[in-house]
Amino acid sequence: MLLRFITSAEIKRRVDHFEPFVVGQYEMDVAAFCERSVDVMGEESDHIHAQALTDAVQVPVRIIQIDSSGGQSAEASVVDMKPEGLSTEEQAALGPPKVHMLYRPGEHQCHMLSKRAP
Repeated sequence: MLLRFITSAEIKRRVDHFEPFVVGQYEMDVAAFCERSVDVMGEESDHIHAQALTDAVQVPVRIIQIDSSGGQSAEASVVDMKPEGLSTEEQAALGPPKVHMLYRPGEHQCHMLSKRAP
């Protein structure tokens, strides 16, 4: 729930940035979008949510989406999200994503990776 509130606050804080995406995709204003799609539990998250959360906490996130709609075999696609508005040097200093989120339709899991001893 805390991550949803952080995401919602970032979308509202940067309304000028997120509004075109919200209005274009959901046909509602930012306040209504946050109330109906971000603040409540049980709603699916999408790219807008992930980018807002990544920007708010300034941590790169890797999203691994598992699609098993094709039957018994599943396919995975990977999307790396980086905080927007950082210089190239700041982006490089963050390094690779350390938070990995596994997404399957109807299910979200968040995994924190730790460094392994050599």
